[in-house]
Amino acid sequence: MASTSVCYTQIVLIIMMIIFIMLQKNCVKTQLVPAVFIFGDSIVDVGNNNNLPTLVKANFPPYGRDFANHRSTGRFSNGKLAIDYLVDTLQLGSYPQAYLSTHGLAISLSKQLEYYDEYQSRVVGMIGQANASSIFSNALYIISAGTSDLIQNYYISPILQATYPNIHQYFNTLLRNYEQFIENLHSMGARRIGVASLAPLGCLPGAITIFGFGNNNYCVDRLNYDAMYFNTRLNSTSQILKNRLSNLNLLVLDIYQPLYNLIVNNPIQNGFYETRKGCCGLGTIETASLCNSLAIGTCSNASHHIFWDAFHPSDAANNLLSSYMTIAAPTKTTPSHLSFDGHISSPSHLRRLWLMNGVQSQIVPAVFLFGDSVLDVGNNNNLATVVKANFPPYGQDFKNHTPTGRFCNGKLAIDFLVDTLGFDSYPLPYQNTKATDRNLIKGANFASGSSGYDDSTANLYGTISLTKQLENYGEVQKRIIGMVGKENASSIFSGGLYVISAGTSDILQNYHISPTLQNTYSSIDKYFVPLLKSFTQFVEKLYSMGARKIGVTSLPPLGCLPGSMTIFGLVSDQCVEKLNFEANSFNKRLNSTSQALKKRLSGLNLLDLKRQRRVVVEQDW
Repeated sequence: MASTSVCYTQIVLIIMMIIFIMLQKNCVKTQLVPAVFIFGDSIVDVGNNNNLPTLVKANFPPYGRDFANHRSTGRFSNGKLAIDYLVDTLQLGSYPQAYLSTHGLAISLSKQLEYYDEYQSRVVGMIGQANASSIFSNALYIISAGTSDLIQNYYISPILQATYPNIHQYFNTLLRNYEQFIENLHSMGARRIGVASLAPLGCLPGAITIFGFGNNNYCVDRLNYDAMYFNTRLNSTSQILKNRLSNLNLLVLDIYQPLYNLIVNNPIQNGFYETRKGCCGLGTIETASLCNSLAIGTCSNASHHIFWDAFHPSDAANNLLSSYMTIAAPTKTTPSHLSFDGHISSPSHLRRLWLMNGVQSQIVPAVFLFGDSVLDVGNNNNLATVVKANFPPYGQDFKNHTPTGRFCNGKLAIDFLVDTLGFDSYPLPYQNTKATDRNLIKGANFASGSSGYDDSTANLYGTISLTKQLENYGEVQKRIIGMVGKENASSIFSGGLYVISAGTSDILQNYHISPTLQNTYSSIDKYFVPLLKSFTQFVEKLYSMGARKIGVTSLPPLGCLPGSMTIFGLVSDQCVEKLNFEANSFNKRLNSTSQALKKRLSGLNLLDLKRQRRVVVEQDW
């Protein structure tokens, strides 16, 4: 049972922790980059087309109905774009404004670059060359283009198809333009550039309607193949540019895989119930001027739709996609087998986006981990307990295929987080003899499988209780103070990140199998009271010891864990709803308890990391 809740929630935990890491000391919002410059198409357009004599605009209802003040800003969405969510994360305070123009039919990339050159001159005039150069070199540049070239040009243009009989030939021209654009940006000072890959074009509702030949229930594989091939060449072209242009950090942000997975593999798990149609109108062809307040059939809740109109994601999908951006890699996988299943094979996009100068910087000075098997990396190995994982097949996909004590085939979610934070090694288990004083300066892992908020849970299985884990942390604090002095140690403790994962074992491995506990607490809601009291005391104690950034994981959907379905389910292939209901009830109370602690403890940044939503449960056997 201790191992069942480990590998299923990696994506969710990482995403929530990425948001949490952005909490700065003393709650001061610090910009992670000095500026963001955005180029491209309607995926990132926030209103540049509004005053142009073109039909391709979105500055009228129902566009923007879920944006701030329900305003139609020109964004091709019901609410925020993915780039808006990224800017939120970067803490810029406001979104980059549209560089408005009243001339032309649409603004080409070449013209956008001219506008940027004009903008640079204005900035230099305001703050001087040296300060301006610092902004230009440290800013983040985002490019999104290519979709319109194919969907709105090549596929419907007999002239282009005659000029380029094979779409791969057309790609040569597109990539040459991309290469020149990057070279020009680089010559103008840009050093941190992210370029979005093509989406799965054949899965866009409008593309299915126009190119699906009457089969409106399935993606158009031909278009997806074209997008995949273009993305492969985009990636290789980007690698060449990185090798050739000095100090250029150029990332291909993979949109294809997460969006494809969202549409085809895991829509319901992520809260989406409509994948083939947009929310606006009938959702089959409506976009721009066709998506208007008179459009018949517009849905009432766009958050259930992946697409807002026939070509653009909804606010809810944009929110998710902004978190899933990772470096694209060439793939030979066909569209029908593509998967973005929550097991990240490379560090997250966070460090890549704003630590793109190549320096392995740590975002926090140390990481300290407490709790159960979700975080345990080997503390149980030498205990007299059956709850351990230091033998095969555990660890079969970990470095050197080594079973370290992690309750997983490879890395835990926390390992991916530590990768993201810029550490060159993982916090060692406190019980490990290699946890020397020097290693402990960067943090330590105290978690023990089958522990919980109730110390009796750990005692039942012979593992390390939360109370004992906190005592061990006190010992580590003394050792760190002895090494670096009180002042430096205090900086480490207050700037460090603390993560707690507990509760699953209390419920599944204690309460539900213990007649004694069930007699003491006639309902599980009554048992939650001492659990939450223990949580409160634990956070208060950590706070008194200097902790200011604490993340606590909520319970996962306990009834969907394979072991739970086997032990507590009447039907082994269905989730046990009673357990899920209990987990949801606990999580609500955990959240309210956390909010109360935040209000009461000055300077405390306490985040409840939700694992109920967007959980991918896989059964590979």
